[in-house]
Amino acid sequence: DAPIYVRSAGGAKIDFLKGKKSLTRVQSIETFRKFSLLECIPTTGRLHQIRVHLSYIQSPIVGDDRYGGRPLFLSQIKSKYTKSKREELPLIRRFALHAHSIEFTNLSDKKLSFTADYPKDFKVLLIQLRKHG
Repeated sequence: DAPIYVRSAGGAKIDFLKGKKSLTRVQSIETFRKFSLLECIPTTGRLHQIRVHLSYIQSPIVGDDRYGGRPLFLSQIKSKYTKSKREELPLIRRFALHAHSIEFTNLSDKKLSFTADYPKDFKVLLIQLRKHG
């Protein structure tokens, strides 16, 4: 529960003086040695809300360099990894954020809900974390 201020440059940050009320519920789904799979439910709709809130609690999203996240390499989680750092590619080439489900009520008061499986790159990341992380 931390107020978000949207900067004119397009980014956002926590600002207790100028920010607007913002609330995100966060729950751990699965934990690894240095990482966690989280469920984040925003109750408000601020720009980059999940990204800003996770960064604020010092849990930035993997690969989200705008808000403090770093790429994740296999060598960071697998012992005895042999490739050099220059040859290695990140396990996921984007930030690891996925809208798994959404639910809303339309104008006729009908509740609609949709779910989406994890994309292939996200699944591969989870497989590697479960195996080595």
